[in-house]
Amino acid sequence: MSIVVHGKELPGTERVLDGRLPRRGSTAWWEPDDYQAGPRRHGTSMLVGHWTAGEAGLHTSEDDGYFVVAGMRHRMSKVRPNKKLRVSVGFVIGACTPDDEMAPIWQTMDPGTTTGVHVGSSFINRRSIGVEIVNAGVPGKLNTRHRKSEVRHINGQDRRVLPYYLGQLNAWVWLAEVLTLGSQNTPSNPITKMLSDANIVIPRQVPFQDGRLLTDRLTRRGEERWRGVLEHHHVHNTRKIDAGNYLVEACLTDGFVGKEV
Repeated sequence: MSIVVHGKELPGTERVLDGRLPRRGSTAWWEPDDYQAGPRRHGTSMLVGHWTAGEAGLHTSEDDGYFVVAGMRHRMSKVRPNKKLRVSVGFVIGACTPDDEMAPIWQTMDPGTTTGVHVGSSFINRRSIGVEIVNAGVPGKLNTRHRKSEVRHINGQDRRVLPYYLGQLNAWVWLAEVLTLGSQNTPSNPITKMLSDANIVIPRQVPFQDGRLLTDRLTRRGEERWRGVLEHHHVHNTRKIDAGNYLVEACLTDGFVGKEV
């Protein structure tokens, strides 16, 4: 399948798996009228990366998109008893082996018509596309792939975290390159027009502070001004540390520019 925006397939993006297709009796797709999602009413100017904080196991990568969506659909709210949590994302990047060149990608909603709920900031949710990447994130019993941990300075603290595999970073960068084409001055590329017509205009930039990648949270004002790629830990009011700055770092390596916040 190709990436679908406003019901139309983006040419040249045929490596994405379709979450609408039933598998094992379920689909992995949110619609605009879904309780956990909503209709897209604002322009899209941000791409936000996450890790799933868990892995299903070594033999489930072919079902990762469905597994992640099923987990979100059944997650219960801690503040509203007997109510499901409002949570959803636009894409899922699955697990892979350390030697795989490209991890699988599932599309789980149409970003031209549907908005996800993936961070604790309604401002960002309404204006962004969320991407979950399968990774336990931190050492512990959920690290079923036995990733070797390393220390990263995130939100003012040194934290021991688990890196992504190269194939997952390659999939993320490929997806980021495609979804930011609406901001590029490439009129000969049909994707540029299709994304800009859908008001998906995400600049190819990552947050910088004092000339280097931002490792801390954005201020509320900075968050409201930001346009480009960021990670969950950059949200101004979060305690999350995903995705360890690995995703913005991969984009920077690929040629995205640093923008001071």
